[in-house]
Amino acid sequence: MRASPAQSGSGREVTALIWIIGSLLVVAIAVIMIVLLRRHDSEPRPPALPRANLPVKFLGRIVYGANADAHLRLTLDRRNFQSASFVQINDRLRVFTGARTPLVLLVTGAHQSKDPAKVAAMLAVTLARAGESVLVVDSDLRSATVEEVLGIEDAVGLSDVLAGVHTLEEAMVPWARGLVQVLPNGMMAPDPTSLLESDQWRMFVDRLRERYSAVIVHGSPVLASADAAKVAGIADAVLLVTHEEQVALEDLAASVDLLVAAGIPALTYVTV
Repeated sequence: MRASPAQSGSGREVTALIWIIGSLLVVAIAVIMIVLLRRHDSEPRPPALPRANLPVKFLGRIVYGANADAHLRLTLDRRNFQSASFVQINDRLRVFTGARTPLVLLVTGAHQSKDPAKVAAMLAVTLARAGESVLVVDSDLRSATVEEVLGIEDAVGLSDVLAGVHTLEEAMVPWARGLVQVLPNGMMAPDPTSLLESDQWRMFVDRLRERYSAVIVHGSPVLASADAAKVAGIADAVLLVTHEEQVALEDLAASVDLLVAAGIPALTYVTV
C-alpha cells in the first residue's frame, strides 16, 4: 500500500529533524572537547621540584617587562609587565582559596630579594583594576625592600601603628595613582618576631579584613627568621616567589617544609 503524499512529506521532515539534531550534538561535543583541551593546555606546568608531592600549588610564571624596575613607576603601563600573567595568577589564586573575601595573602620568598615586593605590588594593582579595595602591608620589619621598590621614603608605618604612635590613616601611602594603599613597615622594631605574634597584630589584621576586600602582606624571607611563619598564621594563603634554578627550588622546598611544620597549609608559588 502506497504512502500518501502527506505521509511521505512527514517522514522526510522527521528524517531531516533527526539529521539536524544529530549534527547539533556532534558540534556540541566538538565544542566541549575543544574547551576541555584548551583548559588543560592553559594549566601551568610546574618546574621539576626536588621532591614529589610537596604540598604547594604552582600558579604560573611571571615575565617582567623591560621597565619593571625603577620603583615600578610605569606599573600602570601594561607594557611594564605581562599583566595577563597576573590576571591568570589572580584567577588561579581565587580558585585555590575558594574565592575567599576578604582575602589576606602573604607574599614572600626563601631569601632576601626584591621579587616578592614586585609581585605583591603588581598583584595588588591587578586586584584593584578588577574592582577590589586593596591594601599592601609591609610586615618585613627588618628591611625596607617594599619602600625601596615602590619609591617610598622616610614613612611611618606598621610598627608605628601597632605601637599606637600613629593611626592607620596617618601611616597609609597612596600608590599607583591612588589605586592601591600601602602601609610601609615603619620604624625598625627591636624585636620584630614578638611584635608579629602579638595580640595587637592579630587584632589589627582583623580590622583590615573589615575594611578591605584584599590585603596583600609582604613578609620577611622564610629561611631568614621566624617572622614569615608568624605572619602566615593569620593569612588565608601564602604565595612564595622563587626562580627555576635547582638551588632556588631546593630553597622553596625548605620553605614549604618550614611553613607546613608551623601549621600553614594553603601554600602556592610562582616563578620569576
